[in-house]
Amino acid sequence: MPAINSWTTDEENVFAKLGVAKDDKTLRMLIRGQRRINGRIFEALTVILNSFPTQNLDPESLRLLAEAKDIVRVIPGEDPPFCEPSTKGS
Repeated sequence: MPAINSWTTDEENVFAKLGVAKDDKTLRMLIRGQRRINGRIFEALTVILNSFPTQNLDPESLRLLAEAKDIVRVIPGEDPPFCEPSTKGS
């Protein structure tokens, strides 16, 4: 994990896309935190949705499960801040 004022290349790319100044440490920390939250939510929902057994589900339930998976699949987004994968439990 990077130090408080050390940024990964991925983070620097996100900051550049968002126009965040190099000296705006507070906003950079906020974005880092949001990326981590997004990543954890994405991973948790993916695990939950993939754990549902699909045998014996009625067509409507299968449709809703597929819809939920489609919604979750786009959580990382096409626009920043995206997601930072979790380090499983940290």
